[in-house]
Amino acid sequence: MPLFRGKDSHGARGVPVLAAGERYGRGLPVQRPARRRAGETIRVDQSVSDRILQGRSRTVNRKLIDLVEFLFSKNAGPYLITFDVVFKDEATFEMVRRAKVFTKARIAKLFHVPESRILSIHDYPAGRVIKFNLVRDISSGDFGDRSVFGSQMWAPLISLEVPAERS
Repeated sequence: MPLFRGKDSHGARGVPVLAAGERYGRGLPVQRPARRRAGETIRVDQSVSDRILQGRSRTVNRKLIDLVEFLFSKNAGPYLITFDVVFKDEATFEMVRRAKVFTKARIAKLFHVPESRILSIHDYPAGRVIKFNLVRDISSGDFGDRSVFGSQMWAPLISLEVPAERS
């Protein structure tokens, strides 16, 4: 089967579909072109209509995963896990810090634990890092432990929403 290198009927690039008979065309569109109404031009700042309102500003919550350089968790002894959230730049770090995203109540809710299990929350501006410590429900390596080294415990932080600052 020859590799399809052309464009589909909409003018979009396609990826070959290795299906028997190729009933529905020669390529699978990667991204459909933007649709527009008759006589309307699409401007870049209007392509995401749910985020931009004509004449009014609106804040957009962003996911923490889009703002950080990396998320890290590790054991801090047999009963503690420490989490490091390292931001891409100083401005983003300051924005998240001002928004007070990392509070005991919010972290406890995110990890489904009581607030008393969040021992401390610290920020280190020199490293663009926010750190917090969580008490494990069982000892590291004990029967039923989900992550012996604590290195897989950062996953709930991915979905943490950070409110954008109004300009």
